[in-house]
Amino acid sequence: MAGGLALVWLWRLYRQVLPASGGRLLALGLALGVASLLAFRWAALALLLLAALGQVAWWWRGHGQTRAAYAPVQARFEGGGIKRGLTAPEVAVLLGRPMNLILGVALAEMLQKGLLVQEQAAPLSVRPADELQTRKQSLNIERRAELRRAGAQKVGATLHPFEEPLLELIEQQPNVPVGELDFGLVAGPLVGHVARRVAGYDLDETRTYYELILRRAPTEARTEGILQTDRQKVFDRNFGWILLGENFRLVFDQADYSYIPKWLRSGGLPEGETFAVWFTGVVAELQGGVAADDLHLKLGQAVDAVAASLMADIAQATYYG
Repeated sequence: MAGGLALVWLWRLYRQVLPASGGRLLALGLALGVASLLAFRWAALALLLLAALGQVAWWWRGHGQTRAAYAPVQARFEGGGIKRGLTAPEVAVLLGRPMNLILGVALAEMLQKGLLVQEQAAPLSVRPADELQTRKQSLNIERRAELRRAGAQKVGATLHPFEEPLLELIEQQPNVPVGELDFGLVAGPLVGHVARRVAGYDLDETRTYYELILRRAPTEARTEGILQTDRQKVFDRNFGWILLGENFRLVFDQADYSYIPKWLRSGGLPEGETFAVWFTGVVAELQGGVAADDLHLKLGQAVDAVAASLMADIAQATYYG
């Protein structure tokens, strides 16, 4: 009788606590061990062993297993917080700067990186660097994009997605001053590109972050109140950020120093002008580069909320001040 009860108890232990294959072997071994004990009339010892096993089983299922259980898997999605890694032209879009300033900063940075070559200073006309001219090599847009990216590697520059439409537009109309180019076709894609990059992030926090960068960039040339000797490297590093600042002319043109960017150091500025003065004129030339209608949403146009908001801010800054 005692042997039968022991086997029933061990079967219950096996079903509730030890269902795995290893548990089955353990349960079988315990059953044989208890049967052997009972065969030698050690019933008291067998019952004591069963009681101990029952206690362990109860503890394992009711307490130990709960404490040892894994935490449930939680899906984590990128979003919120600050979007870092934006370029100066992208930040100009995010901050709702006038479109002519956005274009001016984009073109200046492309000249600085060697993606564009200046052909004429006044009025400014540019062309893609030889390594990035693709129209004679292929009529396929995707193939030309591949060739441009390879060309950018040859000149040692990073080619951002929003710069490719600008290169395409400029290559289609060589020797045309930038003030006469129609940038309306690239305005929408540029805004949409920035909207996709900042989607899911906190726009207010991101704007505050980059506004702090813009305010800090001009002061990087000073350390503990002492002017650094190599201001040119400092300005090269902060070139786009300084251009976005409200007082970039005062930063670049100082009493004892006037900054000249890389592509103009061997000449190319109008005589008697500093770069800061010249760039101010370039931005003015770009005033009509994008028509008002190009920055207004059209009926039925599919635009996400972020892009629509950015475009409205740019239109307000460009045409209404």
